[in-house]
Amino acid sequence: EEEEDEDDDSELTSRRRARRNYKPPSQEEVLYRSQMGLIHKRFATLDPDHEDCDIIAVFIADAPSQQKNERAGQKSVSLDFCDTVKLKRILDRPKPDGILQKYIFPEGGYHAMIQGIWTPFLQIVEKRRNTYPVTETQASLYHRTVTSAAVETGLTEEVPIRSITEQQIEQFCNFIT
Repeated sequence: EEEEDEDDDSELTSRRRARRNYKPPSQEEVLYRSQMGLIHKRFATLDPDHEDCDIIAVFIADAPSQQKNERAGQKSVSLDFCDTVKLKRILDRPKPDGILQKYIFPEGGYHAMIQGIWTPFLQIVEKRRNTYPVTETQASLYHRTVTSAAVETGLTEEVPIRSITEQQIEQFCNFIT
């Protein structure tokens, strides 16, 4: 019985100490949290045409491992595809640094990416498509959304690209040279 009294006393002391150290949030912090809550609520509204898809947003930020190469003109970004839980975690960070974009359901239901590689002597245009439909919630967000950055084999496949699209990308590459 004495042990229980000691536990109760230490818990009471901890609560008193926490109350003494409590600082109410500043007006700026309250406003910021309110704004983040509104953003989450707005983004968490599922697309009525694609209610079976749990992806609601994409957070685009500088890739941390690439910051050293920024001086050489090489900069990478990371794309974080978010469900409601992941978006909440990002918005709960103190001042997340990046771009938050509403998720747009991909045509055909699979993530795909067209990549154009250009040198003065060679142009390559390739389209890769993820092998998992974005609505396959049994698979992780990464497995459903990765395209050209896939490390594991079998997550993406090369698919045909329309010739008009290929021509437009080649024209663009020629234009920027």
